[in-house]
Amino acid sequence: MDRIPAFVESLSRLDRGALAELRRSLAFEPGAYPPAYPYVERHVVHEYERRWFYLHAGLFALCARGRGPAEIEGPGSNQLAPSLGSAVAELHAKRDQSPSIEYRFIALLDADEDQLPHRLRQMVALLQSDEIHIHWVQFLKDLLAWSHDHRYVQQRWAREFYRSSVEAGEPAAGEE
Repeated sequence: MDRIPAFVESLSRLDRGALAELRRSLAFEPGAYPPAYPYVERHVVHEYERRWFYLHAGLFALCARGRGPAEIEGPGSNQLAPSLGSAVAELHAKRDQSPSIEYRFIALLDADEDQLPHRLRQMVALLQSDEIHIHWVQFLKDLLAWSHDHRYVQQRWAREFYRSSVEAGEPAAGEE
């Protein structure tokens, strides 16, 4: 099994106490909260991945609050859950095309590595509050590629968000 799906699977099997420790880790720089080490560290292979694995684990635990593994992953398989761009488009539609959702999403797309944990925590909390699931395996892969020079993750998320908006017949930002 690929190590990223294996990591997500290991998170889905954690008990409430472990998930609480991972949620608490979100208050710290990713990878700087020792009680989270037993759940994440063994899955990290390269040093540059460390912060993304910890951020992912904390956000996963945030969505897992009070839910079982099947509920975290959404209906059916985790493979069927949407990427973050599609999930935010669903949130945008659910909230009557709220401009604040689109503005937050644009700010997220523009985030550098230092801003990303804070902006993702806000966005994932919004998704969780509306019970919108994301594809956790793809989400970690996207985090690992966030700083690529071509910004292909940000471009894909933007395409997914705006294609969903167009399909729903919504005007683009600035249009009437």
